[in-house]
Amino acid sequence: MIWETLIDRVLVGFNFEGNQGFHRTRTKKYLEEAEEDFAYHTKCYEKNFSHFLDSGDESLKLPSDFIDIVSTVEFGGKIVHPFQRHEIITKRKTDNSYRQGYPQYFEIQGDEMSFVPAPSQGKLLTFRYVAKPTVLTDSSTQYTKVRYDTLTSSTPYIGDSLLLKRYNSSDAAYTTAVTWSATVADVEINNLTGIITLDTEANSSNMADNDLIVTTSAETDMWLNLNSSNWATLLTKWNELGLGFKALINGKSFAFAKAGDEPVIPKSYHPMLIDYAKGMYHWESGNNLAQSYLSRYETNKEAARRQFAHRAYHGPRQVADTMGSWNTL
Repeated sequence: MIWETLIDRVLVGFNFEGNQGFHRTRTKKYLEEAEEDFAYHTKCYEKNFSHFLDSGDESLKLPSDFIDIVSTVEFGGKIVHPFQRHEIITKRKTDNSYRQGYPQYFEIQGDEMSFVPAPSQGKLLTFRYVAKPTVLTDSSTQYTKVRYDTLTSSTPYIGDSLLLKRYNSSDAAYTTAVTWSATVADVEINNLTGIITLDTEANSSNMADNDLIVTTSAETDMWLNLNSSNWATLLTKWNELGLGFKALINGKSFAFAKAGDEPVIPKSYHPMLIDYAKGMYHWESGNNLAQSYLSRYETNKEAARRQFAHRAYHGPRQVADTMGSWNTL
């Protein structure tokens, strides 16, 4: 259900005076607030995450929309287990360098995930997570999308600034400048490939298939200056320096005219957001109906939480006794 339809359904029964545009904007904010709350408590909005973890990388930055892990964590096709604090294992050796090998454990510390030991060889790390909904402006022109593949470093993060480099046969490297820029608004990741939603892409016609796409920042500029503005040299050091996302463009960017048209949580839950927005309007005016709408919203939210968590199960189920019977003395 698109936002405009949800707004219409919220405003039914309210006789607001004055600027109707203001009331529609306020209603949209209530609905966005409801979606964020609904997604957080029901865990109904999930995304895939893939990060090319380089040799020696002891940790990685979690996505900015990360809430909770809902799958196994895999590195190079093997499961990495949650770090148990009773384990007698240290992250560092006696010379204070990080232990390296095949990561056996992970631990979430703030907005980072760390590994014990750190990888001795670069491979892909993957998991699925509960995400905070990304709110895009309802615009038919602000956003575009582009596919990438051949991920060789890190992953695209929301908010990253991007640039392109083109392969130069004379240098045998991606050294040719491309007049192009964009910012990551959202990402859909699938192992070594994905789709990036671009915000305010500039000079889209200059993009070409198989261009190198990388993140750029003040740190990138600093290292480029130290390497005499030589991109060929910088790219050979890219992974070692941990400069971020690096992959190849697959095709060209394309329009995303429906960006921000509707909530990102599953469509079956869209109508449940209406009660929250109606309840907030009544709460603002001191109307006792607020409690009725907000109570129904909370009831539906809890029902959705239970339903979503068990959506893969059906039919009769049994609980297996894996402990055996207790022997009493």
